[in-house]
Amino acid sequence: MLEKVISIFFLGLAVNDILASLRESVMDFKRNLPIVVALSNPCLQTRHWDTIQFTIGRPVPRDKDFTLENLLELKIFHHKDKIIETSTTASNEATLEGMLKKVISLWTKTEFKLTAHKSELSEILIVAFAEDIVTQIEESQVIVATIKGSRYSGPIKNTVEEWDRKLSLFARTMEEWMICQRNWLYLEQIFLASDIQRQLPVEAKLFFQVDSSFKELMENVKDRPNAFKAATVPGLLEVLQNNNAHLEKILKCLEDFLEIKRKVFPRFYFLSNDDLLAILSESKNPNIVQPHLVKCFENVRHLDITYPAQSAPVVVMIRSSEGEKIHMPNSVRIRGAVEQWLGNLESSVFDIVKKLVKLGVMDWGQLEFKKWMFAHPGQVVLLVSQIMFNKECVRSFGSADPKNELRLAHDNLVHQLGELADLIFDIPRLHQKTTLEALLTLYVHCRDVLAELIEKRVFKPEDFEWTRQLRYQWNENNNSCYVLQGNATFLYGYEYLGCSSRLVITPLTDRCWLTLTGALHLHLGGSPAGPAGTGKTETVKDLAKALGKHCVVFNCSEGLDYKMMGKFFSGMAQSGAWCCFDEFNRIDIEVLSVVASQLHAIKTAKDSQVLR
Repeated sequence: MLEKVISIFFLGLAVNDILASLRESVMDFKRNLPIVVALSNPCLQTRHWDTIQFTIGRPVPRDKDFTLENLLELKIFHHKDKIIETSTTASNEATLEGMLKKVISLWTKTEFKLTAHKSELSEILIVAFAEDIVTQIEESQVIVATIKGSRYSGPIKNTVEEWDRKLSLFARTMEEWMICQRNWLYLEQIFLASDIQRQLPVEAKLFFQVDSSFKELMENVKDRPNAFKAATVPGLLEVLQNNNAHLEKILKCLEDFLEIKRKVFPRFYFLSNDDLLAILSESKNPNIVQPHLVKCFENVRHLDITYPAQSAPVVVMIRSSEGEKIHMPNSVRIRGAVEQWLGNLESSVFDIVKKLVKLGVMDWGQLEFKKWMFAHPGQVVLLVSQIMFNKECVRSFGSADPKNELRLAHDNLVHQLGELADLIFDIPRLHQKTTLEALLTLYVHCRDVLAELIEKRVFKPEDFEWTRQLRYQWNENNNSCYVLQGNATFLYGYEYLGCSSRLVITPLTDRCWLTLTGALHLHLGGSPAGPAGTGKTETVKDLAKALGKHCVVFNCSEGLDYKMMGKFFSGMAQSGAWCCFDEFNRIDIEVLSVVASQLHAIKTAKDSQVLR
């Protein structure tokens, strides 16, 4: 029994020794497992094995019979840190190589997407969706820059630097290419017009040189559409840069050419370059200006043109958007440059409106009011009616009993309003109904003015309650109409307004007008403020109609620059038109500072009477 117990005891000791030995072996294996993993790294290249063998001082067999026991014999585990570092380096280098291979693979198979561009002379393929190519280039450059900046890029350093240079060339070429294509597309339609070629012969010759070069380039791309190969052809960047330099010169000359045209006919400032070029490209066709009249004149929408056999075409009539017709004198002939005959048309429109106003004044009281109204254009009816209202009020102020005279004028006006209201059913034409509605609106305001003067016992023409009203005065000496308000006096503009409607004049309208005319008298502008939709813009437009001015409404945005603002100011200063800048507060603050200088220059010119 004792022997059995002793044997069991010694057996237990043996098992414990065995377990301890196994535990130690497992721990050794666990500590050395990272080395085994590092050596089994598939990313290890010959250069890495050379480093490992140099570290341990002896060669490491890598055949299929090599075992863990062989590693133990090489005492490779004594160099654990160095071996793991070498393996990590191999993994990182392999990752970078993989990233570079993806970039190279991308540009091996990426092709340009080409689309057909048709012109009057031929059809040519151009690059479409170039933004996608540019985005891919930028992404590839970021990847290459990341590889280049890594400390593990040594083995592929030369390849990385080569692709960095190639992608940089690719990016610069694509940038120049897209600029060239964009400008070529813009200028092609312009220089296909024979009138533009005739007026800009040097620029046309230069453009067709670029045109030939660009078409040759696109023919080569058609045969070799790979984006990278096509854009990195030796010498292509220089060719594109040269083309772009020529195109920039052409654009500058074109801008100067348009500026000359605008100085001759300032209302061209209110047209975009594209609209103006559309007119100039077919300057011999007078009907080409018809769609653009709406931007140049307040209410001239169409020109009736006759074509005599032995002479130049003649503008015989102008039409408003409401359908009103005004006959023009025979002197409005369409000959010479388009800007010249449009300038003659503008002068003739001013003259004919002024003449019609004079006839309206002369005919007042000679005919029954209904016949008088139908015998004259809508603009003349409104203007002469207000001239006569002012004349009646001034006469009443100078009479022996102004209160009674104002009461009589008020009663007559009320009676006339009733007659006008009855006329609405007898007017056959739409534009005449519009005129009647506008006249009713103005007469209602005149009635309220008279009632207020009587109520406040205002019987002197110099009283502020009277002078603050917008008044019209006819000067018999020079046959001109003057508009008065407060201490401000303006010569009526004689812009043809057609039969457009008029705003209802509220007390707030009167105050806004008084402020704006006072500002204009001081050579300043106005800046109505208030919530959206309250009528700020419409109030300014209606005041422009009241003064016989052309008013251009321009909606401002963040992208508006000082050059565009300068064009509008030039057009206003030279044509005498008004410009209403809607949403002015949206303009960038940097641009506003320049605009302030431009406005100051205009005010200085008006103060010194250089500009009227």
